[in-house]
Amino acid sequence: MRAPVGPVNLAPSECCIGRGLSAIRAKAEKLDQLFLFYFMKLNEERMSLLGCGSTFNAIGRDHIEKIKISLPPLQTQRQIVEKLQAVQDYKKKLLEQKQKLQELVRSCLDKAMKGELVS
Repeated sequence: MRAPVGPVNLAPSECCIGRGLSAIRAKAEKLDQLFLFYFMKLNEERMSLLGCGSTFNAIGRDHIEKIKISLPPLQTQRQIVEKLQAVQDYKKKLLEQKQKLQELVRSCLDKAMKGELVS
Protein backbone atom coordinates (compact mmCIF):
# COMPACT_ATOMS: atom_id res chain seq x y z
CA MET A 1 0.00 0.00 0.00
CA ARG A 2 1.15 3.52 -0.77
CA ALA A 3 -0.52 6.72 0.31
CA PRO A 4 -0.07 10.26 -0.99
CA VAL A 5 1.87 12.50 1.32
CA GLY A 6 -0.19 15.50 2.31
CA PRO A 7 -1.98 17.20 5.16
CA VAL A 8 -2.63 15.16 8.30
CA ASN A 9 -6.28 15.02 9.27
CA LEU A 10 -8.30 13.61 12.14
CA ALA A 11 -11.43 11.63 11.29
CA PRO A 12 -14.35 12.82 13.46
CA SER A 13 -15.85 9.31 13.51
CA GLU A 14 -15.02 5.74 12.63
CA CYS A 15 -14.88 5.37 8.87
CA CYS A 16 -13.61 3.28 5.98
CA ILE A 17 -10.63 4.36 3.91
CA GLY A 18 -9.59 3.47 0.38
CA ARG A 19 -6.28 2.20 -0.91
CA GLY A 20 -4.84 5.68 -1.45
CA LEU A 21 -5.02 6.71 2.19
CA SER A 22 -3.35 5.62 5.41
CA ALA A 23 -5.02 5.59 8.79
CA ILE A 24 -3.17 5.42 12.07
CA ARG A 25 -4.90 4.66 15.35
CA ALA A 26 -3.16 5.01 18.70
CA LYS A 27 -3.21 2.21 21.24
CA ALA A 28 -5.13 3.99 24.00
CA GLU A 29 -3.10 2.45 26.83
CA LYS A 30 0.15 3.89 25.43
CA LEU A 31 -0.62 6.86 23.24
CA ASP A 32 -3.21 9.62 23.32
CA GLN A 33 -4.86 9.90 19.87
CA LEU A 34 -4.68 13.71 19.87
CA PHE A 35 -1.04 13.59 20.95
CA LEU A 36 -0.39 11.37 17.91
CA PHE A 37 -2.33 13.79 15.70
CA TYR A 38 -0.26 16.78 16.85
CA PHE A 39 2.95 14.76 16.46
CA MET A 40 2.00 13.88 12.88
CA LYS A 41 1.02 17.50 12.12
CA LEU A 42 4.39 18.66 13.42
CA ASN A 43 6.18 16.16 11.18
CA GLU A 44 4.15 16.62 7.96
CA GLU A 45 7.04 18.24 6.12
CA ARG A 46 9.57 15.64 7.26
CA MET A 47 7.24 12.84 6.14
CA SER A 48 6.72 14.45 2.76
CA LEU A 49 10.49 14.27 2.22
CA LEU A 50 10.24 10.48 2.53
CA GLY A 51 7.81 10.32 -0.37
CA CYS A 52 8.58 9.33 -3.92
CA GLY A 53 6.67 8.58 -7.09
CA SER A 54 6.15 9.90 -10.59
CA THR A 55 2.38 10.54 -10.46
CA PHE A 56 2.17 11.81 -6.89
CA ASN A 57 4.43 11.97 -3.86
CA ALA A 58 3.64 8.91 -1.73
CA ILE A 59 5.01 6.88 1.15
CA GLY A 60 4.46 3.22 1.93
CA ARG A 61 3.57 1.32 5.06
CA ASP A 62 7.25 0.57 5.72
CA HIS A 63 7.97 4.32 5.94
CA ILE A 64 5.05 4.89 8.30
CA GLU A 65 6.06 2.00 10.56
CA LYS A 66 9.58 3.43 10.89
CA ILE A 67 8.40 6.77 12.27
CA LYS A 68 9.70 7.07 15.81
CA ILE A 69 7.54 8.84 18.37
CA SER A 70 8.99 10.01 21.66
CA LEU A 71 6.43 8.88 24.22
CA PRO A 72 6.18 10.75 27.47
CA PRO A 73 3.90 9.19 30.09
CA LEU A 74 0.23 9.13 29.09
CA GLN A 75 -0.69 11.78 31.68
CA THR A 76 2.01 14.10 30.29
CA GLN A 77 0.72 13.49 26.75
CA ARG A 78 -2.75 14.55 27.89
CA GLN A 79 -1.38 17.70 29.54
CA ILE A 80 0.46 18.59 26.32
CA VAL A 81 -2.71 18.01 24.28
CA GLU A 82 -4.69 20.19 26.70
CA LYS A 83 -2.25 23.07 26.20
CA LEU A 84 -2.21 22.61 22.42
CA GLN A 85 -6.01 22.54 22.34
CA ALA A 86 -6.07 25.83 24.28
CA VAL A 87 -3.70 27.36 21.70
CA GLN A 88 -5.90 26.06 18.86
CA ASP A 89 -9.00 27.52 20.52
CA TYR A 90 -7.25 30.88 20.85
CA LYS A 91 -6.16 30.72 17.21
CA LYS A 92 -9.75 30.01 16.15
CA LYS A 93 -10.99 33.05 18.10
CA LEU A 94 -8.33 35.25 16.52
CA LEU A 95 -9.30 34.07 13.04
CA GLU A 96 -12.97 34.78 13.80
CA GLN A 97 -12.05 38.28 15.00
CA LYS A 98 -9.96 38.84 11.87
CA GLN A 99 -12.94 37.84 9.70
CA LYS A 100 -15.25 40.23 11.59
CA LEU A 101 -12.70 43.03 11.23
CA GLN A 102 -12.42 42.41 7.49
CA GLU A 103 -16.22 42.54 7.20
CA LEU A 104 -16.30 45.80 9.16
CA VAL A 105 -13.63 47.34 6.92
CA ARG A 106 -15.53 46.23 3.79
CA SER A 107 -18.75 47.66 5.16
CA CYS A 108 -17.09 50.98 6.05
CA LEU A 109 -15.43 51.22 2.63
CA ASP A 110 -18.72 50.46 0.92
CA LYS A 111 -20.52 53.15 2.91
CA ALA A 112 -17.68 55.61 2.36
CA MET A 113 -17.80 55.08 -1.40
CA LYS A 114 -21.55 55.74 -1.32
CA GLY A 115 -21.01 58.91 0.71
CA GLU A 116 -22.87 57.50 3.72
CA LEU A 117 -20.00 58.02 6.18
CA VAL A 118 -19.52 61.71 5.39
CA SER A 119 -21.48 63.96 7.70
